[in-house]
Amino acid sequence: MSNTNSSPAQTEDDEVTLKELILKVKDYYGEIKRNWKIMAVFVTLGLLIQVYRVLTFKKYYNATVTFMVNDAKGPSMGGVLGQLGGLMGDKEEKLDKILELARSRKMVGKALFQKGTINGKEDFYANHIIDIEELQDRWAKDTILNGFTFKESKIADFKNADNSALLEIYKQIVGGEGVKDPLYEASSNKKTGILTFSIKTRSEALSLQLSDAFFRSLSEYYVESSTRKERETYNILKIKKDSIERILNNNDVVSAQRDDQSNSLMYSIDKVPAKRYSRNNVILTALYGEIVKNSEMADYALKSSTPFVTIIDEPIPPLKPTRMGRVSSAIIGLIIGGFLGALLIIGRKIYREALV
Repeated sequence: MSNTNSSPAQTEDDEVTLKELILKVKDYYGEIKRNWKIMAVFVTLGLLIQVYRVLTFKKYYNATVTFMVNDAKGPSMGGVLGQLGGLMGDKEEKLDKILELARSRKMVGKALFQKGTINGKEDFYANHIIDIEELQDRWAKDTILNGFTFKESKIADFKNADNSALLEIYKQIVGGEGVKDPLYEASSNKKTGILTFSIKTRSEALSLQLSDAFFRSLSEYYVESSTRKERETYNILKIKKDSIERILNNNDVVSAQRDDQSNSLMYSIDKVPAKRYSRNNVILTALYGEIVKNSEMADYALKSSTPFVTIIDEPIPPLKPTRMGRVSSAIIGLIIGGFLGALLIIGRKIYREALV
C-alpha cells in the first residue's frame, strides 16, 4: 500500500520553491524600482498615445428612430404587427422579419438613392456616404472604384462598377468582412412590439436625413406589400366600373338620338336598334350596380387592411456626438505603458542572468 503522506523532505522542497518565488518577485520589483526612469518613459508614451487617439478620434452622430407597426385588420395582437406581405409566424418572428427587411439590400438601396443636401451639396445619399466616410481612401488602389461616384439611381440599370460600389457601401452600413463598426444597428422589444434602428455617420445632417430616408422607405414598402392583393382587386373593379360607366353614358346619348328620330315617321324595323340599346342598358345597369357594390366592398377591404407604421421617437438636432472616454483612455494608456516597461526591464534582467 503506497504512502500518500508527503515526506518532510518533499515539504521542505515545496517551501524552498515558494520562498524562491517570493524572493524572485521581490527581486523583479526592486529591478523595476531601480529603473523607474524607463518605466516613466513607457508610461508617458502609453498616455501620450491614448491622448493622441482621443484628439484624433472621428466623431460619429447617432440618429435613432423608434416606431411601431399597427395592424388595421383587427385587435388579435393588441393592434401590433399585422401581416407583412403574407408573412406567417408569431409576434417575435414578425419583429425579426421586419428588422431583416429594414437591413435588406432592397430597403437600403431605396434609401441610398434618394437625394439630400449635405454641406450645401445636393446628391444621392450613397455619394454623401462615399465622401463623408472617406471610402475613396480605401478605394484608392482599386482600379474599378477609384474616383467612383453614382450617376444613376435605377439599380436595375447598374453596371459592374455601380454594383461593386453599392455592395461596398451596403457592407459599410450593415456590416461585413473588414467592417468592425457598421453604420446601421437595429433591435426590437419583444414585449411591447417597439422597433428601434439607428444610423450613425460622421455628419450630423447625413445621420438625420438618412435615418428619415430609411424609415420612409421601410414604411412605404411595408404598406404597399401588406395591401398588394386588396389593391389589385380594387384596381381591377375600378377599371371595369369605369368601362361600363362609359358605355352606359354613350348608350344614353344614342338612345336620346333615337327618341328624337322616332318623332318622325319610322318603320318598325327602324326601331329595332333602339330596343337593343334599351335591352343592353338594362343588363349593363344591373351589372354596373353589382360592380359598384363590389368596388365599395373592395375599397373598404383595402382601407381596413392598410397598416400604419407609427413613429414614436425621431432624432432631434443637435445630435450628441460619440466620443472616446478621456479618463478610461488615460487609464488604459497608463496600464499598457506600465506593462510594456515592466516587461522590458524584467526581460533584460533575465537575459543578463542567463549570460552569467
